[in-house]
Parts: sequence; C-alpha cells; structure tokens
Amino acid sequence: MTLAQLSGVTVRFGDTVALAGIDLCVGAGERVGLLGPSGAGKSTLLGVLGARIPPSEGTVTVLGTPVDHLRGRAARALRGRIGTVHQHLALTDPVRVVHNVNAGRLAEWSTWQALRSLVSPVDRARVVDALQQVDIDDKIDQPTHTLSGGERQRVAVARLLVQDPDLVLADEPAASLDPELGRLVVRLLADVVASDDRALVVSLHDPSLARASCDRLVGLRSGRIVFDDATSDVTEEMVDSVYRR
Repeated sequence: MTLAQLSGVTVRFGDTVALAGIDLCVGAGERVGLLGPSGAGKSTLLGVLGARIPPSEGTVTVLGTPVDHLRGRAARALRGRIGTVHQHLALTDPVRVVHNVNAGRLAEWSTWQALRSLVSPVDRARVVDALQQVDIDDKIDQPTHTLSGGERQRVAVARLLVQDPDLVLADEPAASLDPELGRLVVRLLADVVASDDRALVVSLHDPSLARASCDRLVGLRSGRIVFDDATSDVTEEMVDSVYRR
C-alpha cells in the first residue's frame, strides 16, 4: 500500500530551487532514510510529505489524499494522521510535559477540548503509557523547559505515540545528541512504525545511523535524488557521491 507519492515535484523559494523533479513513493511498512549535505533538500522534502510545503510543480498524494490546494479542516485532518519530529522539536517550554505529549491529539480535539485539557489533562493514563515507553514517565508533571536535551527528544517521541500517526516524518532527530542517545531516539521512532501499515521517513546526518535504522536510503544532492535503493544495495561510494564537494 502506498502512503505517499510524489511525481515531478519541484519546489521554488523565489529564485532558489529547493527540489527539482522529485519522484518518490513511500510504501506501508517502510523506514526510509534521507541522506545528503546541508542544503540538499531533505527538510523541504519532509515538508512536502507533511503537507506543509506546497509544490511549485508536480503532484503530491499523501495517505490517499491529493494535497494540492488542501485547506482548512481537510488539511488539519490529514496532518493529524502525520506525525512530525522537527529538528527543534516544536515543544512548548512553559507548560508541563503532560500537555506537550497531549499536543499529539490536537488535530482530533475541538478548541474547547484543547483549552479544557490545559486545566485538567485529558486521558492522563494514555500519556503515562506513552512516557513509560520512552522511560520518562516520572517527568509527566515537570515543566518542559527543565528537561535535558535527551529528555525533550523523548517527550517528542511520546507525543507521536499518543498521536498514533500513519506516517512519521523526522528531521534530524539525532542532531545535537550524543551517539548513544541518538541511536536510542531513532530506534524509538522506528518502533512507532513497527506495524506494517505505517511508514517512517527520517533525515539523518550520520550515514551509519541511517544504515542501522532504515531499510531504504534516498540520497539527495542539490534538490535532486541521486539514488533510491534498499539499504543493502547502497555502497559507500554511492553515499560519498552525495556529500562530495
């Protein structure tokens, strides 16, 4: 089953071409790693897959929905089925951990439910379960800004667990973490999509981590796909080709 399909996708920001003629298919059960230097187009590609960046040319279908000109309630409903871990996590620092985890459910709540949950968190047991899975359930009532970088990453993963998305997108989730913690965070993300009807697309700066975590690797350079192959078929020379100056 295809979860995302990009055909001839080009994205321009003014005179800058961020993506050029991208064809990409992401199937259920896949863990896809994006490799490439800074400026290769990895973040833009994740933005297109997340229905947050519209293509300048080409077509995009995500979870069976054409995203061109998607607006309002339909756009919110689709994004509610897509879990995203941003490089800077997009956590709300002043509030407690329980509220940041519950933010994974905002797409399914009315404004009134969201406001009520800020006073008395909804479905606390579900939040506890998610935090237990990432081993920080003791932090549930702690202000988010007091957490370490690694703990904040785990809160972001717990938010995904509560959201229960069909497609998970992660933009450099191991950046700024020590290697051991980085491997743990990526493994937790991979576990979120352990079911065969979900998929993970993750950009990683470390090719060895991508090899260990993903069953398919896509190499990007200057907004173009250089290779798109099973991890076992990607050679060191192929990886070097996207980073070579």
